[in-house]
Formats: sequence, structure tokens, C-alpha cells
Amino acid sequence: MDRIDQLVDSIDPNDYVSEARQQELIDLADQGFGASAIRLAIREAIASVKAKTDER
Repeated sequence: MDRIDQLVDSIDPNDYVSEARQQELIDLADQGFGASAIRLAIREAIASVKAKTDER
């Protein structure tokens, strides 16, 4: 397993996007809006990381 795989495997999405929101994004993707769901998930994860960084 290379370094990237290890990093990806160590990410817990629940640390960045709530389980309920993850399901909403999955539902959005299932409705044919996969690209939008991915963009929203990335934006929300970045906002979460920034907020956690600001707390420190």
C-alpha cells in the first residue's frame, strides 16, 4: 500500500461531514447530480477543516 492509499484509508468522513449530510449527498448523486454532490462534499469538508484549524 502506498502513502496515498494509507492517507485515504485514514480519513473518516464523519470528521468532516455529518452522516446525515453524507446521506443527503448520496441521494443527490443518485438523482443524477453526482458532480454537484462531489463539489458540495469537498466544499463542506474544506470548511470543516478550516473551522477545526481556527479552533486550535
